[in-house]
Amino acid sequence: MTEKQKDALQLLLAKSYWSESDARQFLSIWKRNGMILSHFCREYGVSYKRAARWRHKLQKNVQTPDFVQVDLPGDKVMHQVCPDPIEIVLTNGRSVRVLPGFDDESLCRVLSIAETGSCG
Repeated sequence: MTEKQKDALQLLLAKSYWSESDARQFLSIWKRNGMILSHFCREYGVSYKRAARWRHKLQKNVQTPDFVQVDLPGDKVMHQVCPDPIEIVLTNGRSVRVLPGFDDESLCRVLSIAETGSCG
C-alpha cells in the first residue's frame, strides 16, 4: 500500500460516518490491496459489517446492461467457420458469449470485468 493510500485510509478510519465518496475510496484501497475484505478490515480496524454494507449498497447502485454485443476484427470469418458461440453464464446472472478459439487471456479479462462490473 502506498503512503498516499495509508494516509487516505487513516483519514477514513477517523470518521464516524462515511459519505458515499468515502466508502468508494475505502473500497478502492481495499481492492488494490488484494486481500479478502474481512482480513483487510481486521488488519486496519474497520468494522466488517460497515465495509460489507457499503460494498453491497454501492454494487446495487451500479446499473449494468443486460447484454452488450461486441464485434471483434475477424468476427465474420469465425462465424462462417463455427457459427455456434459458447455461452458462459456467471454467478451474478450475466452471460458472455464467445466463439471457439477466442483468446484465453482476453476471455479471462472479459469474465473478470463481467463478474465485477468494473474495469479497474
